[in-house]
Amino acid sequence: MEKDYASIIGKTVTVAVGRPLESRHPQHENIVYPLNYGFVQCVAAGDGEDQDAYILGIDIPVSVFISKVIAVIQRSADAEDNGSSRRKT
Repeated sequence: MEKDYASIIGKTVTVAVGRPLESRHPQHENIVYPLNYGFVQCVAAGDGEDQDAYILGIDIPVSVFISKVIAVIQRSADAEDNGSSRRKT
């Protein structure tokens, strides 16, 4: 599924951070998150789930982050876009 994300650039969004900076993955303790990672509610990704978000340039763990979108990275041939992968916590 192709989606045009250009309309979200420059908009202010709220990111719910589920994996704060330096936290460990719940099933794979050897994976440590080098940044704050979460999702933007009400912005659908290719898999129909909330859009993933990486918060760059913030060097402390956060649980919520409100800011303007400055870029969107869209991977080609992403498993989430074809529905073969679902978010697991």
